[in-house]
Amino acid sequence: MRISPVQAVGWVLAIVLSAPVQAEPAPCDVIGFWKLTYFGSENMNTNVWEQPFGKNPKGYLTITPERIIAIITTELRKAPLTDADRASGFDTMLAYSGPYWIDRNRLTVRILVVWDETWTATDQVHAMGCEGDTLALSTVPGPSIYQQREAGMSRFLLEFERVE
Repeated sequence: MRISPVQAVGWVLAIVLSAPVQAEPAPCDVIGFWKLTYFGSENMNTNVWEQPFGKNPKGYLTITPERIIAIITTELRKAPLTDADRASGFDTMLAYSGPYWIDRNRLTVRILVVWDETWTATDQVHAMGCEGDTLALSTVPGPSIYQQREAGMSRFLLEFERVE
């Protein structure tokens, strides 16, 4: 039985399209323990940059082969003395965990556990860059959780140093 050219093209397309899609590798080895060195927020309406966690933010990012765990707080965070202090503590922190995947320079985290339940089951997408022991993550523009004084969109830039 002979296959016509149209059938041959159809078979080639079927094989190519059914092949598993493989993501491109990350630009660097991200597995490890990272210390936060910078956390900036840009208001996309005004192009004004702020540092909502101060000039010396505290925080760590742990990346295993399966999961990301991020915990970030402000440089001036203090032990709460009242219920109001405890409630306002949520405004001075960020914490989440979930599985992730990397495609070239894009890191996506599926949020499973988070300090702000509005993020649960969302995908947090970051552009990723590496140079030596420095990891930079930039979020895509979205509603700001830290620049709520001004309406509109913002993006975040986070920089980390690898901890040995």
